[in-house]
Parts: sequence; C-alpha cells; structure tokens
Amino acid sequence: MKRSIRITMLTVSLLLAITFSLSAQEALYTTAPAGLSLRQGPGDKARVLTRIAYGTKITGMSMSDDTLSGQQAVIGGLPSSWRKVKYKDTLGYVADAYLSRLAPPRSGTKDLKAYAAQLSPVAGAPLVKEEQHERISEGGVSVSRQLYKNGMVYSSFTGYEYMAESLQFPDQTTVTVYNLIRNLTEYAPVFKTSPELKEGKYTTKDAQGVVYTWEVRYTHENGLWLDEIKVSWEDGGYSSLSVRNIEAEVIVTYSSGV
Repeated sequence: MKRSIRITMLTVSLLLAITFSLSAQEALYTTAPAGLSLRQGPGDKARVLTRIAYGTKITGMSMSDDTLSGQQAVIGGLPSSWRKVKYKDTLGYVADAYLSRLAPPRSGTKDLKAYAAQLSPVAGAPLVKEEQHERISEGGVSVSRQLYKNGMVYSSFTGYEYMAESLQFPDQTTVTVYNLIRNLTEYAPVFKTSPELKEGKYTTKDAQGVVYTWEVRYTHENGLWLDEIKVSWEDGGYSSLSVRNIEAEVIVTYSSGV
C-alpha cells in the first residue's frame, strides 16, 4: 500500500514537472521582414546557424534556467534582448524585438481593420454612434468600436473630410507592435523612410519628395525601451500615424484629413 502511494506521488510529481516545463515554453512568430538570424549564442557576433523566414512559428524556451537570455542589445536599430528559442530541431538565440505572440500580417494585408480580422473573431456586434449636423453639408459624424475575443479593440471615427482609426493591443510592447504593423501595405511606405528609429525629432523624405516628421521617444531606465513613435506628413492632406504604450496596452492610431 505504501509502495503504491509512493509510486502515485512520484507519478504526480513527474506530471507536474512536465507540465511546468511545457508551460515555461511559448509559441512565437518571427516578424523580421528579411528573416531573423538564429545564432549559436546571445550576441550579434555569435555564429549564425540559419535564418528564419518572416512569419515562421517557433518555440520560445524557458528563460528561468538560462542566464544568457535577457541580455540587452540594439539590433537593427531597435532595443532588444536575446531569447533562446527552438526552430525545428535547432536551439539558438534570436533578438526578441522581432518575436511576437501574435501572428504577423499576411502578405498584402492593407490596414489595421484587416489585420485585426486575421488575429481574432469579433466579440459581439460593434457599438456604433452616428450624429447628423445640419451645418455640415456633407453629412454627420460616425463613431464605431469593435471588441475582439483576444481583447483587442478597434475604433473608427469618420466625419467631414476627416477620418481616424485605432487598434488597441493588450499585453504587448511598443517595439513588438511596431514590427507587426510596419508590414501593413498602407503604412509600409511610411516606415521604410526610417528603417532605424532614431531617438528625438527628425525628418525623412520618400522618392516622391513627401517629407515625414518623426518623433521617437525611448525610456532609459533599467535598459532601453521604446515608448512611442509618431510620424506625420502632408500629401494632398494631413496624415498622422502613432504607436504608443499606455499602461498595459499598445495603441496604434492613424488619422487623415484636409
């Protein structure tokens, strides 16, 4: 009887150990457009084992027993830490700025609303509020908000010669969300004018001569952290795009008007 109890307790302990080990791993996606280097060790001088294509699903390994993970570096102009991962049967290290628990946009995905539809089913009908204004000859104002089952919230505002939309990403970092939405076809041309996010305020220009004004803010506390990106431009009208961290979520906002 005692032997049976000991065997049962040992079995339970082993199951708990296996469960803990599995829970310490997580499914991640790569978001580097040109592919992500899998290195033998943490550091941009470590030997490259292979390159992992954009959008590939890999396994993030436990960091609790790996003293090499978590070391900070600036990779591709972005603050990052090294993360131990498993790709196919190979263990190595990658820059975690280019990892996401959310799948990145598929090729050809246009905007925030289209991307949200890829990530999660909606949670109920959208909340819509419309107002008519007699002094606005072209119509009124419409505000809509849609909740998704993964916790995202999409909001849109349309009025006379003006529109704005936003997508709230819960439990994400600014750098992760930036690397997701920079691949949307509507925003990719803008982000390509500044592939490395310099701190402060500066301007860039595209091939058509459109000037983009950037404001990039970092936090220098216990490392380097990307807080906010804001870029604005005029091309037949005024447009603005921002990615910013607010408490436990990251909000992407795009607006355009004349």
